[in-house]
Amino acid sequence: MVAFKIQIHQLIKKNIYLILLLIIGLFFLFPLFHPGFYLSHDGFAHVARFAAYFKSYMDGQFPARWAADLNSGYGTPLFIFFYPLPGFIAAAVHLIGFSFETAFKIVMGVSFILAPIFLFFWLKKQATEAIAFAVSLIYMMLPYRFLDTYVRGDIAEMLSFVFIPLIFMFIDKVLQKKRIMDVLIGSIFYALFIMAHNGMAVIFSPVFLAYCLIFVKKRKDLVYSLSTLMFGIGLSAFFTLPSIIEAKYTMVKVVLGSLYVQNFITPWNLFYSRWGFGPEVSIEGGLSPQIGIIYFLAPFITLVFLLMNTIKEKRNVLFWLMVFILSVFITTAYSKFLWDYLPILNLLGYPWRFTALSGFASCMLIFYFFRSLTGNKIIMILTILVILAFSLPFVTVDKYIPGRGDSFYLAYPGTTDYSLRTNTIWTAGEFFIRPKQQMEIIAGKGTISNVTRKSNLHTFTTNAVTPLGIVDNTAYFPGWEVRVDGKKVTIQFQDMNHRGLITFNVPKGQHNVRIRFKETPIRLLSDIISVISLAVIVGVLLFENRLKRYTKK
Repeated sequence: MVAFKIQIHQLIKKNIYLILLLIIGLFFLFPLFHPGFYLSHDGFAHVARFAAYFKSYMDGQFPARWAADLNSGYGTPLFIFFYPLPGFIAAAVHLIGFSFETAFKIVMGVSFILAPIFLFFWLKKQATEAIAFAVSLIYMMLPYRFLDTYVRGDIAEMLSFVFIPLIFMFIDKVLQKKRIMDVLIGSIFYALFIMAHNGMAVIFSPVFLAYCLIFVKKRKDLVYSLSTLMFGIGLSAFFTLPSIIEAKYTMVKVVLGSLYVQNFITPWNLFYSRWGFGPEVSIEGGLSPQIGIIYFLAPFITLVFLLMNTIKEKRNVLFWLMVFILSVFITTAYSKFLWDYLPILNLLGYPWRFTALSGFASCMLIFYFFRSLTGNKIIMILTILVILAFSLPFVTVDKYIPGRGDSFYLAYPGTTDYSLRTNTIWTAGEFFIRPKQQMEIIAGKGTISNVTRKSNLHTFTTNAVTPLGIVDNTAYFPGWEVRVDGKKVTIQFQDMNHRGLITFNVPKGQHNVRIRFKETPIRLLSDIISVISLAVIVGVLLFENRLKRYTKK
């Protein structure tokens, strides 16, 4: 027993900083332990999306592409365009017995804690554990993370923060050791990052690329670091390629075209703005995507110490200073000319999202500042205490509401996309009333029987006295295919009386009809790229030792 107690004591002592991060993280998450649910901008939509993912996976969709019961039962290609990782994880959590709302809280809470823990693992390789702990704690208290957690309810962005330090850590490993295993593991984390939130991937990927280019020591080593990103892109191709190429069939450009104009934030409000729960950034009581007072001042303080030659890692500091300045610039209206002429920025919609990047850059600058203090922990402790004091008011929600059972989310009628950017270009807009029947005869005389319906497969039998015109009350999108007795028939999705719906003709007599949502050529190609990338990674990881022996011969 004594020996066991000694082992426990040693284990705690060895991992004291991780334990403290966990305890402090749980403290900041106390609103999640409140009974019921809490009101946020996107919380309900995310939970309903989790239910839709779950149904799609249960129907055998993998990867999930079509949310059949959303959009009042007319369906939507939502999963092609929205980050799949949160839905996949939440569906797995639900499968083991948790409600969809509880799954939301679990994924949100775990993401909140894991991000600073993984940052600690990265930074402790470059400094003392005390400094790594301090900066990780400061990263935990970043105002933007509280904004995502309690105001916006953006679980996808919170999940994406988990992978950012892991990607940098493995890029460093690749640059230092040039091991194939580190390349492949890093690529897996980069792929997961893209699948967690494609918007965050657009924001951070140029930084990953620049980090590889600037900190590589030998030109030939650049291949290793860039391979980390390339394999990650290959792994996530099943999601990224269709989401880019098939966006032309949606309303995304119409909806998000000039949205950014109303969402620039002033430099002063980046420094400080009153915390609120509204959706607008420019009005009193709206959301506050601030960097935070200390986080905003830290880069300038670090620059002063750099000019005083008290910081040795000049290249690292200059890199993160440049990232901070550019990310702040692109958040303000001064960068409007870039948003006007770069379509990829247009699709982000909200310039203030770059606060996630400026906040991370500030944390890295604080890290190098702490490293320059050479044992002076008083400033480090005071910084943590000040940030902690400023952070406490953020640990609150707008209001709590009674929880809604799984049945509510499984029958959710909306699209879960408030901006309606994934609505197809052929429909008149969002559907607000569920159809009375899934299949209807719109021309001719006959009957429909033996109807079965899964999210990606509808079947039924017709018995027609005359040729029939039939509408399947499902929004058309490339990939839907109709076969009558095994023969493919033309879908008339531009019928003015049934705009954007699947309409087709069936000959008279008795026939078996099969309507299936399939992979388009671009989706199929994307799937193949991802499978090949995964096979290469698994193969190399399994046979790494053999490959080493072979290359030495």
